Amino acid sequence: MAETVRLEGIIAPVLTPFDSADRVDTGLLEAEVDFAIEACGVHGLMTVGTESSEFAHISADEKKLITETVAKRAAGRVPVVAGASATFTGECLDLARHAREVGAAAVVVTPPYVIAPSADETVDLYRRIAEEVDVPVMVYNSPVLSFDMPVSLLKRIAEIPNMVSMKESTRHFAKIAMECIHLLDRWTLLTTIHVLVPTLLFGGHGCIVPVGPAKVGVQIYDLFRAGEIAEAVELQKRAFALSEGYVEDRRLATAYYKESLRLMGIDTGLPRPPFHNLTPADADRLANAMRDLGLIS
Repeated sequence: MAETVRLEGIIAPVLTPFDSADRVDTGLLEAEVDFAIEACGVHGLMTVGTESSEFAHISADEKKLITETVAKRAAGRVPVVAGASATFTGECLDLARHAREVGAAAVVVTPPYVIAPSADETVDLYRRIAEEVDVPVMVYNSPVLSFDMPVSLLKRIAEIPNMVSMKESTRHFAKIAMECIHLLDRWTLLTTIHVLVPTLLFGGHGCIVPVGPAKVGVQIYDLFRAGEIAEAVELQKRAFALSEGYVEDRRLATAYYKESLRLMGIDTGLPRPPFHNLTPADADRLANAMRDLGLIS
């Protein structure tokens, strides 16, 4: 069995920086890692594992380059969770092996996207990773990318060795509550910043939020852990302004996160084509929300 790692707190997916030639900019990636750890205070980093990191639009070789760059730069300061999702099992295994070789603490895997697998096929995917790679795994539930895994399926997956954590990307708290009730004896549960306080109240362990806004996630988490629940709730309410523009159109999420990080001093470039940047009006609304939260002056 793989060495145990406890994934909790605020884990920040690094946004993927592209240069003017649409290549991964490793220099900017290193600057983003330092910013996440030193300025945002995150408890962990994630590479090419979420929509905001554009992992579905990045080649396998680029994913490996990003994970290796981030793991090397983090240098053990915080655990790195490497994305190992793909459209077929073979590539998932290849990415997971590479992540283990370059020093990632764990991998995060969503069921194959484009054509979603059945429940039995999903269990087989996670079982093969456990048997053939022997690396800690964070299970990623994303109905936007694949399908919404019911609690009954998650319970089956949790029985597999090396399944150490789960990222729940839905914001439906009734389901999150059931996951807390049935799964917290098996793994840590992280959700989104939108439901961070309710998740913590039910015994969950944190959230996944990209570099930049992760600074607010850390503040909410710290307030909650200090017993200042009312203050944590109030800050959570104010933080909703950061995501109001993309809640109904998830295609805009990466553009919002990249613009927020640019305003904080780390320019990761534009979303990878064909996806567009924010309109000037959306960018202005985001900047106002960030000023209200004290993220920029």
